[in-house]
Amino acid sequence: MTYGVRVPADGQAEVVEMGEDLVGKLDVMQEIIGGYIERIPMLMRGVYSYWCDEEGHIKELPKNDFVSYLAGQVIVGTVLILMRPTADGEVPTMDFETAKNACKAVNDTIRRMEV
Repeated sequence: MTYGVRVPADGQAEVVEMGEDLVGKLDVMQEIIGGYIERIPMLMRGVYSYWCDEEGHIKELPKNDFVSYLAGQVIVGTVLILMRPTADGEVPTMDFETAKNACKAVNDTIRRMEV
């Protein structure tokens, strides 16, 4: 089973179940994000990849402060965090423990940003 972290624009992150692997899971990713997916370029390369609704600005979705801070640009709507794709474009699976730890780190950061 692989997992991801869903980060809504206006709330706390949560672990989401993605299925056995990410092959052919475009529909699952689109359902979580709420539209067509687009990978977000990040200021710093890390172990995770961030995905948003590519039409979020057109849909006038609310700003996602947490991911906007990380990306150095305005990101709107719900964001899905997965493992960073390999050189051949495959997205490795994220186990539950990794997703839970990433989710905790996101929520801790969101709480600090609200202060």
